[in-house]
Amino acid sequence: MPAARVSWTEVDKYADRPNSILVIEDEECLANGLMFQLQRLEYEVALRRDGRSGLEAALEQAHDLIVLDLILPEMDGLTLCRKLREAKITTPIIITSARGSELDRIVGLEMGADDYLGKPFDLAELEARIRAVWRRSQSMSRQILIYGPLHLDCEAHELILNRNRARLTTREYELMSLFMRHPGRVFSREGLLERIWGSSNQNYLRNVDALIGRLRRKLKQIGGDGEWLESMYAIGFRLRRL
Repeated sequence: MPAARVSWTEVDKYADRPNSILVIEDEECLANGLMFQLQRLEYEVALRRDGRSGLEAALEQAHDLIVLDLILPEMDGLTLCRKLREAKITTPIIITSARGSELDRIVGLEMGADDYLGKPFDLAELEARIRAVWRRSQSMSRQILIYGPLHLDCEAHELILNRNRARLTTREYELMSLFMRHPGRVFSREGLLERIWGSSNQNYLRNVDALIGRLRRKLKQIGGDGEWLESMYAIGFRLRRL
């Protein structure tokens, strides 16, 4: 079989503006207004109105950018920002706040925010900040593993197909990286158990099947085919030629 095209590349991920934005804002009129105006500008917008549900949304699904209010019920914006960075979520964050003090701005940036915008603000200024933050984040070249139409962002641990992305857990990333580095090669369950878990305990072989199942669901989630990860009867698994 001809060698698959697998290469490392330094790329800017997408265009000069983000596609999906997560807005975390508890003030109802402002939240609804932001969602309406950003959607009118053809952004995909998800809205959460408290810090805890905002954190869950940011952890459970990849977004291109987050607009985050500083004062929120359940969990404040600074704590949320810190938790995202501790979880290695690199999504650009713009903090907004009516307080607008220099100390708040400094603390917000130290917690991992990419920009700080005082309230009140108009939509034109917010969109300008969104584009500027996005361009800055994308100007930092990232290491991408490419196999056919699949891209694996090795910094963000994201599996990408066209403009669709799925965030991977550490073990999901390690397994997908292994398959994409060695397309067509068959790996036994025992071999995968040793490589990913560092264990030879046969009692944990079901962990391999569960991990394969999760990766197949992630592939389907981004518009791919779960059967790209092929089961080879009584042998193991491989990433088939795309």
